[in-house]
Amino acid sequence: MTEQPTIAYLIDPRFPGGTSSAIAAELDAVAPFARIAVHAYTSRMFKGDAVARSLAAALDRNRLHIIWDARQIAADTVIVHNPSFLKFESEPHLRILTRHLVVVCHENFARPGGAESFDVAGCLERLAAGSLALRRTLAPISRWNRETVLGWLSDRRERDVWSVLPDDWHNIFAASYTAPTATPGDRRGRHSRPGFEKFPPLDVMDICFPEAAETNVILGGDNWLNGNVHRPHWTLLPFQGIEIEDYFEMIDFMVYFTAPT
Repeated sequence: MTEQPTIAYLIDPRFPGGTSSAIAAELDAVAPFARIAVHAYTSRMFKGDAVARSLAAALDRNRLHIIWDARQIAADTVIVHNPSFLKFESEPHLRILTRHLVVVCHENFARPGGAESFDVAGCLERLAAGSLALRRTLAPISRWNRETVLGWLSDRRERDVWSVLPDDWHNIFAASYTAPTATPGDRRGRHSRPGFEKFPPLDVMDICFPEAAETNVILGGDNWLNGNVHRPHWTLLPFQGIEIEDYFEMIDFMVYFTAPT
C-alpha cells in the first residue's frame, strides 16, 4: 500500500468570508487522500484568536487540530492560502521545508485600474526567504486573477523564483441554491469583509448605490459605520451582522468591485 502524501497548510485561520470557506471545503476534499497538518500563523492582519466558523467546523468534521505558530513546517507539499496575511509582517520567522510550496492567490495582485492590491513582493519574498523548496508555485483562482498574477510577474525578478500553476485552483463552493425573484427590482447590495481592497472610494460608492435605487444594502460596511458616514438611503450592516440567506432576500443584484469592469 502506497503511503499517503503529507500536506501542510499554512494559513491565518481568522480570515473571515471566502478564504476560510474555501480552505474548509478543500480540507473536506483532501482529507481522505493525504495526511494533513494545519498550521496557523498569527499575523497582525487580524485581532483576537477566533477561528472562522466555516473553518472550525471543517476541522471538527475531519478531526484535525490547528498547530499555532510552529517554529518549523515540513511536508511533501506546503499550501499557503491567501498570502496577503503576511503584508504587515517585518520578520515572519518562517521555516518551511518542502518539495513543493504552493501559494493560492485568493486576492488579485492588482486592483481595477492597475494599482497593486497589497504588498505582493513583500509577502512572496517572506515566503521565499523562509522556505527550502524544490519548487515554488503561485496558484491563481480564476482567469482574471491569473491575468493579475502574470501581469505582476512579467517584469519582476520574482519570476525566477516562482512559477505559475497552469490550471486555476478554483475555490470549492457547495451550498444550497435559491431561485431568484420572478420580478426583480432595483435592490442593490454589496457583501464583503471590510478590507480597503474590497471597497472603492466613497464617491464611487455613491454612484453605485444612489438614492434612486429602491434599496442599498451594504453587508460588511464596518468602515462606513465606524467612520460615521451618513447615507439615509443605505442600509449599513457590519460584517457577519446577519445571515447570508437573509442578506440575499434583501437584494436583487450585487455589485462586485474587484471585477475589471
